[in-house]
Amino acid sequence: MANQFVKKILALVVLCSVGFVGPAAAAEKQLPPALSGWRDAYHEFDLEKFLDFYAEDVSFRDPTAGITFTSKEQLRNTYTGIMQGRWGGNFRFDINNIIEKGNFIVFEGLFSLTYNGEKATIHFTTWLEFEDGMIKRQLDMFDYNALQRQLPTYGQEIPSEYTGPRN
Repeated sequence: MANQFVKKILALVVLCSVGFVGPAAAAEKQLPPALSGWRDAYHEFDLEKFLDFYAEDVSFRDPTAGITFTSKEQLRNTYTGIMQGRWGGNFRFDINNIIEKGNFIVFEGLFSLTYNGEKATIHFTTWLEFEDGMIKRQLDMFDYNALQRQLPTYGQEIPSEYTGPRN
């Protein structure tokens, strides 16, 4: 099922790049409502509001971090640590470009992290597939190598339940 999702996303990206579907490059103020509310909940560190956007059987993957979740509960377990500040730092992301087609929203931008007074900014891409108004599948890809170059000590105190990159 995840391979089907990736194939759909890649097809969408190819269509956009050859001009069949125009990308909706957007400034932050032009975000689709579902994306705007989701982003706001993340920035507000409001776990329940954030999770309200996800289906119970959400498939969440970040191959760049080596993590996969197959349920909202698994997502809750990890994001609880993030939103309670147990991972250290202050997180924010800004969306630069959006492609919206049917039940897909694909976007890229910059993720900023302030940790021990130092700031890092890395590129990311996120692919969301919606079903019945809920996020059913999410694929994230972050440039964690750039994060490690900018903040070499970040990740050394991340809680043990996180299984992604640490150094």
